[in-house]
Amino acid sequence: MGFCGIDISCWGNFINYSFWQSFLSEGIAVFIGVILALWVNEWNDGRKDKEKRLIILDILAEEVAENSNNMYHWRGLSKEDKQEFLLHAMLRDDSWRAFSDGGEIKCIKDGQLLYYLSRTYYSIRALRNYAEYYYNQSTSIEPELNRMMDYTEEMIEVTFNKIIDGLGERNYYLEKEAERTEKEDVEIEEVDS
Repeated sequence: MGFCGIDISCWGNFINYSFWQSFLSEGIAVFIGVILALWVNEWNDGRKDKEKRLIILDILAEEVAENSNNMYHWRGLSKEDKQEFLLHAMLRDDSWRAFSDGGEIKCIKDGQLLYYLSRTYYSIRALRNYAEYYYNQSTSIEPELNRMMDYTEEMIEVTFNKIIDGLGERNYYLEKEAERTEKEDVEIEEVDS
């Protein structure tokens, strides 16, 4: 027996050096495993955010380009055709609303790009409203509408370039545009032949 009637023969294992060595090595292994798991999780979340950001930018690039093409097409129409093809019905902001309302826009971390995107879609919305007002008026306010279109086209161009920069090396929009242009060139060559 030992001190105060306690058997101290079992304390030998607790004080033993190999016990502490295995305890510390297992503790360090668990600690490193947890840190590694947290790092892998963080890396995976970052990868998913980047993928989501690229998809959002690609969709917004398509929508911005479509709006630009529609405005360009609308400007070239005669006065009678302009009334048939209502500008306010041609302009879209569906994707922007879906992403901004759904909160996915937070994946875009570039503040300048977000600024230009919001200004562009604000201009598109204002132009849609003004174009609708234009058709309800008996007086011609086409010069004001054209000025608004000029401003909106400038915003679209700057925003489109920012989106293309944001897409970086993986640019779906430019790949699709190149494929479309290539198809059109082939069709033109076939017609010319």
